[in-house]
Amino acid sequence: MSIDQRNQLDELSRYPKYNNLVRHIESNESEWSSYITVDEYVDLPEGWLDDSSFNVYEDSIKSSAELLVKMCVVKILRPDY
Repeated sequence: MSIDQRNQLDELSRYPKYNNLVRHIESNESEWSSYITVDEYVDLPEGWLDDSSFNVYEDSIKSSAELLVKMCVVKILRPDY
């Protein structure tokens, strides 16, 4: 992970939906390293996002809200996607 990526993640982690992200990356370094470096598309590692935090949204937009949160992480770590 580059210094710029780390700085962007630190900024992102200020928002409640991302408050566990950096800690999860540090605790699961090999899983995240594989995600960042693999050539083909793979799903984001799981376990960092509190799915229950999306219960405040109506069912019709819950999956879109979760996808948007994940896309911000992808944009930082895998801009080539």
